[in-house]
Amino acid sequence: MAENVDTQETLHVVMDGPEGAVTLRSLIENEIPDGRASLENSCSNLERVAAYCEANYAQVRLLEYMTTHLFMIILALNNLYLHKLNCLRAEIFRAKYLVIRYCDGKDDPSKDQLILHLINKIT
Repeated sequence: MAENVDTQETLHVVMDGPEGAVTLRSLIENEIPDGRASLENSCSNLERVAAYCEANYAQVRLLEYMTTHLFMIILALNNLYLHKLNCLRAEIFRAKYLVIRYCDGKDDPSKDQLILHLINKIT
């Protein structure tokens, strides 16, 4: 018990009076442990936020990667379809040309109807 009295007297000396001793005791017994608990809680919250940010960053990067490659696939398919469409147009043009050339040598009055009929079959 004598040690407690010495400690209290030391506290009085350090803090210049009884009010200072109460304040220092309050700091030691209440505010410092509460502050430490608050800091530990904040630290664990920051660790969770950091883990969330890392996971979210990885998901965003994966989404960007997938979007880029999906766009490249769509672009390749578009080019393929455009090429196929141009080939079909060339085939239709060639078929129309052959029909007209075939009918050009005929002296048939209905050759215009024949040309239209054959062209409609082609297209």
